[in-house]
Amino acid sequence: ALSDEGLYEALMLQLQNNDGGDDGSVSISSSSSSVVDEEEDEDERFRRTILRTLRRNGCALESNADRMTVRAKRRQIEEDCTAFCSTINEHDEFLLFTEEELHGIDDINQFPIENGETKTDDTAETETNTKKQKRRIVGLKAPDTQPILKFATNPTTRKRIYQSLSNKCQAQNTCRFLNVLKLRNECANLLGYESHAEYMCEVKMVGCPKKAEDFLLELMDAYGPIREGELELLWERKRNDVAVRGDGGGDGGGCCGPFLSLIFED
Repeated sequence: ALSDEGLYEALMLQLQNNDGGDDGSVSISSSSSSVVDEEEDEDERFRRTILRTLRRNGCALESNADRMTVRAKRRQIEEDCTAFCSTINEHDEFLLFTEEELHGIDDINQFPIENGETKTDDTAETETNTKKQKRRIVGLKAPDTQPILKFATNPTTRKRIYQSLSNKCQAQNTCRFLNVLKLRNECANLLGYESHAEYMCEVKMVGCPKKAEDFLLELMDAYGPIREGELELLWERKRNDVAVRGDGGGDGGGCCGPFLSLIFED
């Protein structure tokens, strides 16, 4: 296997032969992401793909220190992403709801009863009171939260779930998230890109971030009337739901989205 220095020299020779450069410099241009002409053979496409991959991995950087820096930053990105996912997967906090608060859920027995509040065999009155006080344990993972966000008729219940999901693991993961954003941008800058977005778009059909943004803006303009019509349907269901319950309606924000969107399935 070639050392870093040997790999760099071999890459520079290939780049000079390919791009006609005579000063040994490497530039990131739009041609590196263009579609290879159909007339070129498979070997040429493979060679260009390998050279582009080497460039994107930092092998074309003249300074060995820069190559080591990119490698170290990417290793830290991988560690932060792994820790981020592990923290979410290992999260075991839960919320407690009464059965009344979970009204609308078909299978309420999927939520275990809180310890110490099981039924007793004393009297019918005790049994009734215990039933009223019974609380169910709801975890913050999708099998528990999705049915509640979609079917629970109590807006306060949905809001509690939504806010808990939004805040889940923030204390541990916010710094990791921000650090990954910072490291990705730093790596892209070292490799000659203006941003991580430009680095990612280079090998995709869109080509560059500006085209991606323009495409999304065109979609927003084209589907604006449809969007407004569907939003009005959602608000109409919200108003009807409030009128039936006769309360303030709770929060009409993101926590109501899955519940209100059932109108499109009816």
